[in-house]
Amino acid sequence: QCFEGIWVKRWTDAQQKLANRGSISVAHAPKGSVIVDGVLDEPVWRNAKVVEGLKTGEGEKPDFVTNFRVAEDGDSWYFAAEVFADAPRSKVTNRDGFLWEDDCVELAVATPKGDYYHFIVNANGTLYDACGMGVDFDYKGELKVVRTTDRYVVELRAPVKEMEFDT
Repeated sequence: QCFEGIWVKRWTDAQQKLANRGSISVAHAPKGSVIVDGVLDEPVWRNAKVVEGLKTGEGEKPDFVTNFRVAEDGDSWYFAAEVFADAPRSKVTNRDGFLWEDDCVELAVATPKGDYYHFIVNANGTLYDACGMGVDFDYKGELKVVRTTDRYVVELRAPVKEMEFDT
């Protein structure tokens, strides 16, 4: 089951608002300090606060315990989700496929212009990316998914310039 609803509203604020779900803390990462490898061993991830109150699209608690963190370095956003699922459902393998039918991580990032970027990633590392509802958008950042016996980790870097944030 996907969880969704992490809405990052403004690039310039250290505290970002979740849509109707409280607030999250965004950790600052020195430039070049985050390696997108699906292993959350950098100091920024150890020190970043876990986002509380994640919900599914239906407003329910996710089926799996999920630790979600957010960081930025001035040039990029970094998102990390650690999903504790020993056998996640991950059948979709084609990019921009119906990933919401799998167990997945879903993220929507709103820009100050009112657009939003939509990312869905399953435990196979398959990506759905869109700008609004337009799947012709192709994300050019970095993505890595690592599976272990009891979890999968999604780590994503989203360049600010690609997502047209006014910084």
